[in-house]
Amino acid sequence: MIEAGSMSDDPAHAAPPAPPEVYLIGEAGFTPIFPKVGEVMTYYWSEANAGGEHPEAYHARVIWKVDDQTIDDLLVECTPLPTNGTMYRTTDLSAPSAAGIGYSIELWIDVDHHTTVREGYNYAYHAVTVDD
Repeated sequence: MIEAGSMSDDPAHAAPPAPPEVYLIGEAGFTPIFPKVGEVMTYYWSEANAGGEHPEAYHARVIWKVDDQTIDDLLVECTPLPTNGTMYRTTDLSAPSAAGIGYSIELWIDVDHHTTVREGYNYAYHAVTVDD
């Protein structure tokens, strides 16, 4: 005879865990706010996980470029986020070598699990002007 509740306690009958669902929260940006030629920049963002726990580290992708020339194309290793967990992340970007207005930064979070991209949700874009 099976007692009530015993099937829900059986791991073989448990529902599969929910996949991670990482999204951007707060502001993503860079310091210094007005980058200068020869100065390293730090890019930052915050993320949260509304889905299941990450079983292992995952990656964010940050591309720093001027016009069509890539300066940095980084895969940033991110420590796993538990369900409802949040984290502030940073990565350093190479110093720009010339002043100009054609610079940009793009961010995709949790590229290991997201299959679609939505600006403001798991993707951010920044136009950057570099001063002398």
